[in-house]
Amino acid sequence: PPTVDNVCFNGQTCVTYLTQHVCPRAFPFVKLDVPVIVTLHFQETDVDSGLLKISSHKESWTLEGILQAVPLISLWYEHVVRVMMGRLLTSTGEVIHSAAETAHHLL
Repeated sequence: PPTVDNVCFNGQTCVTYLTQHVCPRAFPFVKLDVPVIVTLHFQETDVDSGLLKISSHKESWTLEGILQAVPLISLWYEHVVRVMMGRLLTSTGEVIHSAAETAHHLL
């Protein structure tokens, strides 16, 4: 069963943050803890009954959460992909800033 980390309910919508414990059948010795966000929307069954039923259910499994749950891939993701994306975004920002400064001085 999943571990419930946090629950937010406002009377019509419930957002639950879970940690789903997954064990792939192909690799039964591997256990993955994947973060999941479950959103439930409720409706009253009858007018003024006070009884609620689930009208919609949505689960969100993020790619980042799945990557961080897999042992070797999580190391690669943390130390290679995130670092390279950070450097790429920083470099792109510097290029845009330089181009804007140059355009400002030319005008």
